[in-house]
Amino acid sequence: MGTSRPETECRQHYCRVLKRNTAVGKVWMSDGKMGRWSSDEVQRLHEAHKKFTSWVDIARHVGTRDKSQCQSKWKQLEAPKKGAREWSQKEHTYFLRLFDRMPYQWRNIAAVGLNEVRNK
Repeated sequence: MGTSRPETECRQHYCRVLKRNTAVGKVWMSDGKMGRWSSDEVQRLHEAHKKFTSWVDIARHVGTRDKSQCQSKWKQLEAPKKGAREWSQKEHTYFLRLFDRMPYQWRNIAAVGLNEVRNK
């Protein structure tokens, strides 16, 4: 299992999702739902985006996400054709193993992932 994600995306995903979830004591659920937006959250995001212009206010309305998560999800929803996609549970697990081997070495992590994808 590899990942075709670039260095920057690997670093940002660790800092914004994985590190935050483990720092507050969250664990990955067996169904792979950790970090994923529920349909109810997405609906609240759409409602909030119609009502408010500030990401802080939008995040308050969503209630379960911070402003950067709301902004990031909105960009992802608005630009699905640009290649943005959810991280799979396999990618999360693989990425964490690579991070354990090479902490904060984003270029190396991305290179290993790309090489493994190309060699399959």
